[in-house]
Amino acid sequence: SIKFAKMALEKPNKFFKLLSVSWFKFFTNKVYAILCFLTAIFFGLSITQYPIDGDNVVGKVRFEAGKVWINETQYFDNVPEIAWQFYIGGYQPAQKWLKDRKERTLNFEDIFHYQKIIVALTETDRLMKGIDKIELDK
Repeated sequence: SIKFAKMALEKPNKFFKLLSVSWFKFFTNKVYAILCFLTAIFFGLSITQYPIDGDNVVGKVRFEAGKVWINETQYFDNVPEIAWQFYIGGYQPAQKWLKDRKERTLNFEDIFHYQKIIVALTETDRLMKGIDKIELDK
């Protein structure tokens, strides 16, 4: 017969206990935030505006005071700086996406997609900060 090491079930490993408690706290406290995030992404809720009509051609891209300028006259407004500066794997998606489209004309879907990128980056940062705040009971 095979003999297995016995674990003392009455005294669970402290690490796993802390991990399970922390996960439960995270899950119960963040369900609403995650649902809001997914709703924003899938149903196209936006935190930015694209208020100026024009040719929508991407030129020199820059960020100034909550505005992401795509050319001399057009911009996305109310862009959180955290979304503009956010890094994923060495890239800044909010910047790279526009710079990859330099000299191209953005259509409605492109503008809508960029607004969803900003929501995703902003909410990702918010969720990451929430995870960082989880305290392990000692």
